[in-house]
Amino acid sequence: MLRGLAPQAIAGGKALLKHLDFTQINRMLDIAGGSGALSTTVCHAQPHIAAAIVELPEVAPHTRALLDEQPGGSTIEVIAGDAIAGPLPGNFDLAVMRCFLQLFGPEDIVTALRTARTALAPSGQLAIIGYCLTDDEAGPALALGADLLFLNYYAAGAAYRLADYRAWLKQAGYAEPRLALLGGGMSLLIAKRA
Repeated sequence: MLRGLAPQAIAGGKALLKHLDFTQINRMLDIAGGSGALSTTVCHAQPHIAAAIVELPEVAPHTRALLDEQPGGSTIEVIAGDAIAGPLPGNFDLAVMRCFLQLFGPEDIVTALRTARTALAPSGQLAIIGYCLTDDEAGPALALGADLLFLNYYAAGAAYRLADYRAWLKQAGYAEPRLALLGGGMSLLIAKRA
C-alpha cells in the first residue's frame, strides 16, 4: 500500500518545492510520511534539509525499509510515534501533513495540529496537503469525490472546507494560512506558528 501511495507523495514533495522558500528551512518533519517519497523528493532537491518522518510504531519499520531502497533515503530519520497523541520531537522549521488530517474528525484534527505545533521551532511552518472543499462545499469535483470515499472508509474522515481548516489552525495556535491550489483537486495550506 505504501508503495502505491508513493507517486502522490512525490507530487506532494514537488508542490512544497514549488510553493515554499526553503532557504530558511533546515529541519523538516514529515508527519505520517508513509513511503518517505515526499521527504526524499524534497531532500534530493534541497540537500541541506535534515528530514525526519514520524509514523505509527507498526508502520515505522516499513517506512524505514522503503527509505533504504530510495537514493538518499538512508539519511532520513524514522521516528516511531503517534502524531495525534504525541509527543513529537521538536525544533523543526517545517512540519508536513499530507493526506493525513482528512482521516479524522474535528477534535482529533485540532489535537494533531497542536501536537505538530509543539514540534515546530518558534518561527516554524506547517504545510497541509490534501483535499479541501470550497466554503460552499460545491467543489472542486475531485475533492467532492474524495469526500464520499472518506465518509465511507473512515469513522470520522471527510474532505473539509477551507473555513474549517482556518478555524482549527487558529484554535491550535497558528497564524492565518495561505492557500495554493494544486492539481487533482488537492490544496496546500501553509501556516506559521503564531
